[in-house]
Amino acid sequence: MKKSNLLLIVAMASISLQSCIKADEQIQPASTDTEFKSLTVADDFNWNTANAVTLQITGTQTTETVTNTLIISSEDMSATYYTGQLAMDANANIKFALPIDQNSVLVRYGSIQKVVAISNKTGNFNYLPSLPDVE
Repeated sequence: MKKSNLLLIVAMASISLQSCIKADEQIQPASTDTEFKSLTVADDFNWNTANAVTLQITGTQTTETVTNTLIISSEDMSATYYTGQLAMDANANIKFALPIDQNSVLVRYGSIQKVVAISNKTGNFNYLPSLPDVE
C-alpha cells in the first residue's frame, strides 16, 4: 500500500513539475508579412506547375470522311486538357498544358480510348488498336 501511494505521489509531482512554464518567457509571434513581394525565393526555383506538352497524332486513311471529338484528359477523367473536332485522316500536333506530376494522358476519339505516355513533353497517338504482346 505504501509503495502504491509513494508511486502515485512521485507521478503527480513529476507531472506537475513538467507542466510548469516560466512566466517571463515571450512567445514569438508569427510573421505578419502578407505581401507576395516580401517572399524570398531561391533564384533557381521553378514556379511552373504545368508543362507545355505536344500530342502528335498520326491520321488513318478512311474511305469515308470521319470527324469526331478528340478529348485529352487525365487517366481518371477528372481533368480535361483539350477538346476539339478532328478528322480521322488528319495528322495533327496538339499543344496543351499538363500538370508537372502527370506522365500520361487518356485520349478518347469516339469509341477509341488509349492511355498515352508523355516523355520529354511529347506523346504519340494513332487510331489503330493496340495488339497484345505475343510470347
